[in-house]
Amino acid sequence: MKEKNTINLTVYSKKIVLILFIFVLPLILLSLFFIKFNKTSTRFYFNKNGDKPIYLYQSDIAKKKEFNKYFKEFNLEVVDSFKYEDKDNIYPKGKLTIEKNFIPQSYYKDSYFSFRWVLAADYMDAQSQVSSVSITETKSKSTIIYPFNLPNRKYLLFKVNRPNLYIEIKISNTPLNSEDVILYYKIDLNNLDY
Repeated sequence: MKEKNTINLTVYSKKIVLILFIFVLPLILLSLFFIKFNKTSTRFYFNKNGDKPIYLYQSDIAKKKEFNKYFKEFNLEVVDSFKYEDKDNIYPKGKLTIEKNFIPQSYYKDSYFSFRWVLAADYMDAQSQVSSVSITETKSKSTIIYPFNLPNRKYLLFKVNRPNLYIEIKISNTPLNSEDVILYYKIDLNNLDY
């Protein structure tokens, strides 16, 4: 009679549980911590409820397709900025002047557009005051004051060079819609030469 090869499941189950606790579980926990940390460190706000900010996240930023529904053309250009120099490091501090030029889609040409701007740095809780511009013309300049010095590194891991420009666009009196449309737009100033 042939001998059957039997597998001792208790030995393998102990090894599987040990591998789960040593490798898999810490990887899952580290991944969840990193996702949560990344979400909270790239948030920004335009409004406050009392003293508490009402945070917006990267997922609140309008997608290109949604943005193109309202604008035929939307251009932002950094016109002027100045930097604070400290020995070998250059920190973005000061004011940023932006020239905005937009052409709404013909369906929204009679709508009223208002803009609010804020500069917020990733991995920092430092952001500028919200600047508001309510305009009817499609071309204008705006200046935003950013009063903070930013370190080169945060927690020795995350590089912080320049803040991001976040724009809240409110479109009022839209055809066939009594509610205002609010879009959020982001410009990473680290990718711009100025």
